[in-house]
Amino acid sequence: MNYLNLFLPIFEHYSLLAYFFVLAGSFLESFVFLGIIVPGTTLLVAAGFLASQGFFHLGVLFILSLLGAVLGDNLSFYLGNHSEKLFKPDSRVFKLIYLERGKNFFAKHGNYSVFLARFIGPLRPIVPFVAGISGMDRKKFTLYNILSAILWSGGYLFLGYFFGRAWQAVSVWSTRLSVIFFWLAVFLAVFFILKWLFIKKGKSVLKFFISLLISIGEGIKDNQDVQSFFAHHPVLAGFLKKRFDRTKFSGLTLTFLALLLIYAVSSFVGTVKDVFINGSILSVDLSLANLLHAFRNPLLVKIFLWVTLLGKWEVVLSVIVVTTVIFWLRDKKNYVVPFFVSVTGSSVMGLVGKYIWQRPRPLEVAVYLEKSWSFPSQHAILAVSLYGFLVYFFWKYFKRWKNRMNALFFGFLVVVFVGFSRLYLGVHYLSDVWAGYMIGFFWLLISIGLVEFKDKSKIEELDENDEDGKEDEIIKAKPNVNFITVAMLCLLAAGYIAYGLKYKPVFSQGVEEENIHKIDTAKAEEIFTEYKLPKFTETLLGNPQEPFSFIIVADNDNQLIESFQRAGWFLADSVNLNSLLTTFKFEVLNKAYPTAPITPYFWQTDTNDFGFEEPTEVNSARYRHHARFWRTDSTTDSGKNIYVGVASLDMGVKWWGITHKIKPDIDSERDYLFKALSNAVVVENYSKEQFVDPVLGKNFTGDQFFTDGKVYVIFLK
Repeated sequence: MNYLNLFLPIFEHYSLLAYFFVLAGSFLESFVFLGIIVPGTTLLVAAGFLASQGFFHLGVLFILSLLGAVLGDNLSFYLGNHSEKLFKPDSRVFKLIYLERGKNFFAKHGNYSVFLARFIGPLRPIVPFVAGISGMDRKKFTLYNILSAILWSGGYLFLGYFFGRAWQAVSVWSTRLSVIFFWLAVFLAVFFILKWLFIKKGKSVLKFFISLLISIGEGIKDNQDVQSFFAHHPVLAGFLKKRFDRTKFSGLTLTFLALLLIYAVSSFVGTVKDVFINGSILSVDLSLANLLHAFRNPLLVKIFLWVTLLGKWEVVLSVIVVTTVIFWLRDKKNYVVPFFVSVTGSSVMGLVGKYIWQRPRPLEVAVYLEKSWSFPSQHAILAVSLYGFLVYFFWKYFKRWKNRMNALFFGFLVVVFVGFSRLYLGVHYLSDVWAGYMIGFFWLLISIGLVEFKDKSKIEELDENDEDGKEDEIIKAKPNVNFITVAMLCLLAAGYIAYGLKYKPVFSQGVEEENIHKIDTAKAEEIFTEYKLPKFTETLLGNPQEPFSFIIVADNDNQLIESFQRAGWFLADSVNLNSLLTTFKFEVLNKAYPTAPITPYFWQTDTNDFGFEEPTEVNSARYRHHARFWRTDSTTDSGKNIYVGVASLDMGVKWWGITHKIKPDIDSERDYLFKALSNAVVVENYSKEQFVDPVLGKNFTGDQFFTDGKVYVIFLK
């Protein structure tokens, strides 16, 4: 199964609807005020990426995004031409001073501002509207609007398309470890960019939307039809008025919390239904588990074992004790009971859920063994209910916007990585983690409600002058309290590290240490059935492709390499930047590069250990015979090593020289390599046996292949 299709089915099965989303996204991002919250630019980059993968036609995307942008800007311009009456001295959003500033701005920079605003997110949906209000000439506006829309649409689509091609290069030449580190780096880069944007611009944007919502509410309240309706329904009017009362907990605060509680409950119930009633999510659970298993790596396993410790009861209990003491020392006793409600309530609910549903763990892909049931994930529950409550506390505790944002984003990172660690280590399914998140979120909201109710807090508009000028309460605390707090936090960190160094889970077979299997020398091919090894090579994402065509028994690596060299085959260079650039140079010049690196294949999550190649009669880096071989964990009873491999013939390059195109008949190349080894007199004996059923398929670059499924079992001299 193609995992990209699995996670993005809407683009495969509903392509026309997806094109409509691109058109609508471009239009709405250019529409006055609404465009501030519509991620049209992100949508274009994503669409360009998908076009590089064959989901969309790049030309159609360009036309639709250009059309949407131009229409959105022109409608905003038209509305601006007819909207001066919206600006009133007492308006919170449409202030007269904005109108005067807009007119002065366009008197000086009108033409260029329309062009440049297209590339500045917050100004993109505002400038066309203000241009209309300011009386800018429509012909000039249209000219600069179209020019900027062309560059905007083409630029961001090409950025996504280029990124997609770069991803193809990464996926072709990278190991799975480097690929997953690449995506982790991308995630962290986006994470820190968003955090920086929220710190710099988040408060002003939030103030704007609060002001906008207030203005909308005032407009609705002043509408004669609305007033007439509520005059005939006073009970409903009184109920709604209380629900939006910002001065009482039972008003807007309770309304907001209730809506979030409804979402958490409905999402959890929907997940239970999808898992245990209709089973619609099971295929996603299994596919993601297998995908992450394919990207399993010892280094990342160690990293995520440390992350997952944050949800172990030993660490959780330590965090609870230290947090409770600090609450007490810093005179925050009103947080203690809600804190325990959040953690205890969610934990008990999670344990009850495990007992009710008794879902088995995904043992086949698990790094280590867990004794409890799988659904829901207790780690995910505690990640939200425990660490989420600490984030809420710091949000209340800190007064500076920057510190609040840092606490919020750091907490989000902890929650995401704890949940992902459970998936990467193979001890939970995706639905387990999501259900755990929803349980934790439910109890977190309950505890927040208790704090807000007890404090009788009011929702206040953020005021940069008031809040940013205040110092955080940590600074005001007594020196001895600060010392005790720091000492306890250091002790907690030391305990976490000590526990992590001591922690030794019961690993699944083959995870903790490498097992060497022995097999009868005369039955080397039976390693696949004896030890249930996969008979097919794998793509980057773990999908099967060409079956093995060789099983070779040799004394050691040196004998294998020397035998190929005697047959006239070269050992391929390792994959690095220098060898890749050299390959590309010789492909362009159409010259020979006998030891050019070979695109890596995967088997049991590992790339091939050896690559061998022989130039064709064309004597060019574009055409070559090549074979990939893996060193197995098996030896014969006589102490010889067993290797497995597959051969194919490169018939040219594709994707701008990123990789080669193979000849579909891989059996001919199998026989060609066997003949070369036989002629070199390095084969002691051999047999040709039926290995798998005949196969017609495609490799990970989309090249078709066919084979009768037979394998050569070769014993080298």
